[in-house]
Amino acid sequence: LKPSLAYKVASKVSVRMQSVSKRNNGALAAVLVVLALVGGRCFTPGLSRARASRGLVARKSGQTDAIDKAAVELSKAAYPFMKQVAWNDDVFWTVPGSDPISWAKAIGKIIDHGASMDMDLVKEGCQAHHVAIGNLPADGVCSEAQLTAMNAAIGKMIASTPHSKTMDVYNAVSALVDKRVPEYLMSKVNEADARAAYAALVKFTEVVKANPITPSDQKTTVTAEKASSITAAADKLSTAAYPFMKGIDWTDELWGKSVPGKTARQTLEAVDKMIVMGTKMDSAALVEAAKAHVKAIENMDSKGVMTLEDFKAINAGIGKTVASVPRSSVMDVYDSIGKLIGPPQAGIPNYIYTQKNTNPADAMTAYSAFLEFKDTVRAAQPDKAIDVAAAKLAKASYPFMKQVDWNSPTYWTVPGADPIAWAKAIAKIIDHGASMDMDLVKAGCQVHHAAIGNLPSTGVCSEAQLTAINAAIGRMIASVPESKTMDVYNAVSALVDKRVPEYLMNTVNEKDARAAYDALIKFTNVVKANPIEPSMQPTTVSSASSSAISTASEKLAKDAYPFMKG
Repeated sequence: LKPSLAYKVASKVSVRMQSVSKRNNGALAAVLVVLALVGGRCFTPGLSRARASRGLVARKSGQTDAIDKAAVELSKAAYPFMKQVAWNDDVFWTVPGSDPISWAKAIGKIIDHGASMDMDLVKEGCQAHHVAIGNLPADGVCSEAQLTAMNAAIGKMIASTPHSKTMDVYNAVSALVDKRVPEYLMSKVNEADARAAYAALVKFTEVVKANPITPSDQKTTVTAEKASSITAAADKLSTAAYPFMKGIDWTDELWGKSVPGKTARQTLEAVDKMIVMGTKMDSAALVEAAKAHVKAIENMDSKGVMTLEDFKAINAGIGKTVASVPRSSVMDVYDSIGKLIGPPQAGIPNYIYTQKNTNPADAMTAYSAFLEFKDTVRAAQPDKAIDVAAAKLAKASYPFMKQVDWNSPTYWTVPGADPIAWAKAIAKIIDHGASMDMDLVKAGCQVHHAAIGNLPSTGVCSEAQLTAINAAIGRMIASVPESKTMDVYNAVSALVDKRVPEYLMNTVNEKDARAAYDALIKFTNVVKANPIEPSMQPTTVSSASSSAISTASEKLAKDAYPFMKG
């Protein structure tokens, strides 16, 4: 597969630093590795839940605090240099010399490096990059604060992996970079600024090395049943697709070039979608997939063709990672890559299809097998399981739902307790929502909006709309820790008068109510068994606007506080 484009950008920049000081090879190794990791690491294993990351940092605050401080100093010293680099230049999206097979072997070392890192820290690094990409100006230069966040994240990631694996990456990559590249790159920037950045980076690597972090283990969320079905489907796909895969010319220079006619920004946007999808994937599945790639690269022949068994392992690993994320994340990547490489009848797909060694019949066989594999993976995705359970819940509870008098003022009245106690309970509800995946929250709002817009006079939506609402709520809850869900339950249930449930039961058919309740219990079990990793969204509010709003809000709060207290 084509190397991570972001990795290639970083490797170009890293070799630039070689001309700054050829005498300090040890420090240079750290320079190369740190910068190289700006890319490829975001496509290595993510973590099981976002909240675990915060717990990890709390446990290892000594090491991370030191790296955070060093990252601030590095960014301050390196930012003048960073602003001079023409990040939109196509040169940063091209492999610097050597053949695709050699680069594939080097990428194998990078993948192995990432697979040994702490997965919580890998996610933090990916999120930092995602935020920076989402706010990039036209020149492609992130803010100094964003650079600091990325430097800190990369430093922690490297601190959590063995030094030997870091050196494996350095040795593999440095051997492939043409010796003329550093001189060429240095001619494009101010040498004094480059030297200042290099000196600061050397200090940063020393801090990282002095503060090792022990990586934590991750448990898979992919059930044994799902894993078994995906593995079987992967075996079938691999056997059917292997003739086609062998017919592709993996030594073609195409794999080391950017897509013709596409800008750096267009390519980076597609990479960002991959990063976001990766952060939502099951960590254990990603480690499995990463190691399968490493093994396949080690065993491939001189033409870059892997063995059938390695092909099966890779497809099984990829299937499990995709099965651990919602379909929406997969489609975001699919759509962005489709726009980048072109439709099947043109662009890169057509180029591969028409190569002399490619048999059209083999290609169609591979495609048909892939569609079957895709269906197996789709059936195992968390949102699919929740969708199926939501339909069952809606069907079982709809008779009960139709009996409820939704136009009664009862449902717009707080059931007992005082406003202050309810305000505290509402705070738990708000905190619950703030922990959810915002894309899923917005999707939930949309389905509620659609249902409200078509409500009949009885206030009862259709069963199809109820299904959509149940599914949306299920996904939202699946994206937060169970502890926060229970915080809401405990806070609200403590305030509801014990007579309320009995009163409400008298207004409906008890049998239908119990059927709805039983179905709800089953639904909650499905939601709990299919956690969804929430993604962090970059803000569209500029730093200047944010600062101005904060200043204005402080003035408003100060002036309005006496009135509010009254």
